[in-house]
Amino acid sequence: MSDAVQEIAPWRPFEVMERVEDEAVLQELRGEVVESLVYEFVDHEGRRVIGLSKAGVDRVVSEMALKGEVLRELDFELITDSDSVTAVIKAGRFAVSQDGREVLLETVFGSKRQPRRREVYVKGNDGKPVIKDGQPVKRLEEDPFVVEIAMAKAARNAKRRLMPESLIAKVMDMARSEGRVRKLASPEKTGAPKGAENATPPNTRTPVAASDISSEEFIQRAKAKGYGSWREILEALKLKSTKEVRDMGFGKALELLPSRVAPEPQKQGTDVAAKEAQGTEEPTLDF
Repeated sequence: MSDAVQEIAPWRPFEVMERVEDEAVLQELRGEVVESLVYEFVDHEGRRVIGLSKAGVDRVVSEMALKGEVLRELDFELITDSDSVTAVIKAGRFAVSQDGREVLLETVFGSKRQPRRREVYVKGNDGKPVIKDGQPVKRLEEDPFVVEIAMAKAARNAKRRLMPESLIAKVMDMARSEGRVRKLASPEKTGAPKGAENATPPNTRTPVAASDISSEEFIQRAKAKGYGSWREILEALKLKSTKEVRDMGFGKALELLPSRVAPEPQKQGTDVAAKEAQGTEEPTLDF
C-alpha cells in the first residue's frame, strides 16, 4: 500500500464566494430572481464567517427606503487594462421627506477589479467537473460580462459602506428565517469546490455581433452623454435589465440613448454678429 498522500487544493472560501457572486450577477442580468441573501462559511481557523450577497445588499437598500433613506449610484469611472476592468462607483445616502424633498447626507466610493478572463471548471458529459490527479480541471476564458459584473460589485461595495449595522443584522436574521442563507462548504477529497460547480452554467455567454460595439465602449460613451449609472441608462431606454440592452445591441442602444449633456452656448460675439446680419431679434429659449 502506497504511503503517498494526495494533495488537496487549499480551501479559499472568499474566491468561491466571488465565483458564486459572479453567477448571481449573471442571474440578475438574465432577469432571474437571486435567492441567496447571505453567504456563510467556516474559515481555515474554524471561525464562522457571514456576509451579505449583492441581493442581500439590495434587500437592505429596500429596508432603508421604507425608513425614508434612499441610496443612489451617482457616478462611475472605468479603469481598464489588458487584464482587467476596475469599476469605481460613487454612491450617496439621501434623506427623503414625506413631501418628496431630498437632502444628501453623505457620499462614498466603492471599487471592484474584475479580471477579463475567468477560471471555469471543465465539465464532463455527465455535467460534473472533470477531476484529474485529485483536482478539478480548469481553463481560462474571456468574460463578456466583465464590465457589468465589475460595476455591479463596485455598487454593492459602495452601498454596503452606507448601511447601518442594525439593518444588516435584521436582514441576516430575515435570511435565516426565510431559508435564504447559502452555506459554502469546504471542498471534498475530489477537490471539486462546492458552491462554484455551477459558476458557469450553459447559455450564459451571449455572443456579440461582430459589427456591434463592446459593453465597455457603450458604458464609456453613455457616461460621455451624461449618464452616471446603469439605472439611469435603463430608465432612459425604457428597459428593465442590461440583458435587454445586450439583446438589442450596444450600438443600437447607444443610438437610441438621448444625450443629457446641455449644448455649449455660443460665444457672445458670434450671437451679436448673427443678429446684425439677420436684422431680427433672436427668440428667447427656456431650457
